[in-house]
Amino acid sequence: LMKKGPVVLVSFGTIAQPSAFPKDWIHGLVEGLGRLSNFTVIWRFDIDLPEAAQYPNIHLVPWLPQRDLLKHPNTKLFVTHAGYNSLLESTKEGVPMLLIPLFVDQFCNAIRAVRLGLGIKVFKNEISSDSIHDAASQVLNDPRFGERAKAVDAMLSDKLISAEKALSYRMELLSKHSTKHLPRLYVARNMN
Repeated sequence: LMKKGPVVLVSFGTIAQPSAFPKDWIHGLVEGLGRLSNFTVIWRFDIDLPEAAQYPNIHLVPWLPQRDLLKHPNTKLFVTHAGYNSLLESTKEGVPMLLIPLFVDQFCNAIRAVRLGLGIKVFKNEISSDSIHDAASQVLNDPRFGERAKAVDAMLSDKLISAEKALSYRMELLSKHSTKHLPRLYVARNMN
């Protein structure tokens, strides 16, 4: 599949099962991605989906080697839930993203990724054939998203100082100076 041409990789992580998505989300995703007829869509989907059969470019697989597929030069877009590991893996390989956060930290992750120019987000309540197709097309047709991913990766990969030296420096700094002015961490314990 990877040799057929440009690829759109779709995965919503290991916890969210696409088969549990509302039918209108599935319809919007299938139709929106199916309209990307010049792209092979490889989608981790946990059950057979007859609706996808009408789009020859969509290939459902029960599991995929996400990191390896992101490394492949034909992978041009990653449709993701905006989980932290997925963001790092995609950024590391310079693959721009269509971010569809589902819960918890994924909303903040998606907003940060958009601010960094790594992709476009579509909130789950906005999923439709048009929103998915339009957002995917915008990312696929604008090379700046991939360029930003590569630039962010270069910045994250640049180690000016090791973690051990940074920790040692900060601990020494704290031992030399009074810490009375620093806020106490117990204040954040009660999250209610």
